[in-house]
Amino acid sequence: MVSQVFSVLNHRFIFFRSSRCGHCIQFMPVWKELSAEYEKGAHSAVSFGSVDCYFYRNLCSNINHTPTLNLYRDGEYVEEYTRSGVESVQSMVDFLVTKTNPSTTAEVAAQ
Repeated sequence: MVSQVFSVLNHRFIFFRSSRCGHCIQFMPVWKELSAEYEKGAHSAVSFGSVDCYFYRNLCSNINHTPTLNLYRDGEYVEEYTRSGVESVQSMVDFLVTKTNPSTTAEVAAQ
């Protein structure tokens, strides 16, 4: 179902959260900074979305915990961004650049 909702653009980075989750609320400023960085056009290959799993449980049926950050390509799941605790915008930019760069993804697929 998520792939149907978020298949408009090639790459989508989705923040699955809950409005009642303390970790999600703490993470929100980092998420906003990251998406603002991409909106500036520095990394236009990715668009961003957010789903509040408290209200849209049907879209979160495959989500085991919040916050969860998943990357989708052409509406299909690619990979979850593994959070390390204290997140930086740069660590997520590095993840997205690696996963959305055509030469990098071709190398990974060949392995």
